[in-house]
Amino acid sequence: MVLLENGRFYVPNHPNTTSMLVDKGLIRAIGQPGSDLQHLGQVSQRYDLKGKVVWPGLTDAHIHLTRYGLNLQIVNCDTSSRQECLDRVEQVASMARHNDWVIGHGWNQNEWPEGYGTATLLDAVSHNHPVYLTAKSLHAVWANTQAMEQAGIRADSYDIADGHIVRDASGNPNGIFLEAAGNLIAQAIPKPTSQEIELAILEGMRSLIRMGITSVHDFDSLDRLENYKRIAGEGRLRLHILKGIPPEDHQTALSSGLYSGMGNGLIHIGPYKFFMDGALGPHTAALLEPYNDDPANSGMLTHTSEEIVEISKMILSKASDLAIHAIGDRANQEAIEAYRTIRMNEATTGQKPARLRIEHAQLLSCGNLKDFKELDITASMQPLHATSDMNMVDRYWGDRKQLSYAWKSLLDNGARLVFGSDAPVESPNPFWGLHAAVTRQKVSDFPAKESWVPNQRITLQSALDAYTTNPAAISRVKSANGKLVPGSQADLILLEIDPFMIKAQELHQLHPSATMINGEWEWVDQEVEL
Repeated sequence: MVLLENGRFYVPNHPNTTSMLVDKGLIRAIGQPGSDLQHLGQVSQRYDLKGKVVWPGLTDAHIHLTRYGLNLQIVNCDTSSRQECLDRVEQVASMARHNDWVIGHGWNQNEWPEGYGTATLLDAVSHNHPVYLTAKSLHAVWANTQAMEQAGIRADSYDIADGHIVRDASGNPNGIFLEAAGNLIAQAIPKPTSQEIELAILEGMRSLIRMGITSVHDFDSLDRLENYKRIAGEGRLRLHILKGIPPEDHQTALSSGLYSGMGNGLIHIGPYKFFMDGALGPHTAALLEPYNDDPANSGMLTHTSEEIVEISKMILSKASDLAIHAIGDRANQEAIEAYRTIRMNEATTGQKPARLRIEHAQLLSCGNLKDFKELDITASMQPLHATSDMNMVDRYWGDRKQLSYAWKSLLDNGARLVFGSDAPVESPNPFWGLHAAVTRQKVSDFPAKESWVPNQRITLQSALDAYTTNPAAISRVKSANGKLVPGSQADLILLEIDPFMIKAQELHQLHPSATMINGEWEWVDQEVEL
């Protein structure tokens, strides 16, 4: 057994906890000053924490783990200008091997004075390599002419369902592909080998652990499940993974007998996911009223509530859970109506209630706030989306921003919040997320003077719950509860400073000095002695 002593453990019901006994990956006991936990069993290792603060390990409740890992290796186009992105593409392209694709991510035309790019602009810096750049939202793609040629995209190429090829004045594809149309380019890119994918997973995992993340709800493709299992079989998997199932993999997952909560060790199956609309940036989020800057456009609704009810019947019959991506207020309303019908059906048939989530819930109607508690819907949100998107929200949604990223309104109406990052869309740094939730300010604006829609700020306690106890509560993993209490997973992080004792505007400056998962130190800062 492992004994941790002389710490300041965050245990709200036992605020004077200073020691903890860990056995076989679980917390065996906690103690106050003067407690002797050694009598409970033979202690093989003792660690003097020297007054460090101990928090439960943090959960990223919405991430794309493999994409995040892969994106650590590609062109970063999260830049303040389009030209800076182009310069970075040229730097990589100039050193790329013959026939290699240049892959990048992070551009946001809404933050660029020049707006969207074109294939022609990429052609000028690509050094004859095909270029594929995903937008920060992951709902748009920017490609060059060579990439379009390899994908077979021509002037007479048709749009596909739930996607749009943007064209120039002559009707030719101009290099921008919205929503599912981006798949037309993606399918031409040589797939990473299994070894490359697993190296990306491991790199991403190490990065997250250093940030204090001990558990993730992953929404990458179902293929990743086999990679996770292989890595686990080799003893190299460290994070707890709740594997969500994207729409394109539903049938495969059902045929394989996968259901929510299934699993063991570090890997469990999470919810089956649906998309109800697109995203804010490309104006594909489905709205009840048009975009302020585009009066003819109210976004793209992918499904109606009736369609979701019908196509989820088989999933629900297997006692599995659902997660619906919904950004705009119309999409959220449709998702809620689908869930309302599902709850009514459960009551009629006596079927065990599913755990229902809405991913993002970025814009809500006032009348829908109470539905989250009444229908037991979890709002799975990403605090950094608010601070990244606030300028776009001001321009595109106007006064509707009062119920945009409405964390406080949801909590006031009894909703359960879980927080994540949607990485690689945003940084997975949870302390940046805590800062955004509590201040509604950009990290880059520190020290900022004003908060954006300040009435939607929440307390640090509520934000911490959204990274710990709440995601554990919907995971169906018995030993996961996000608390430092006996019987729970021994997942924790060490902090030099108590986050509750500093100014909210300083939260983003914090970082763990060590991370423990399942009772093992998975990362310790080189300057820390344990």
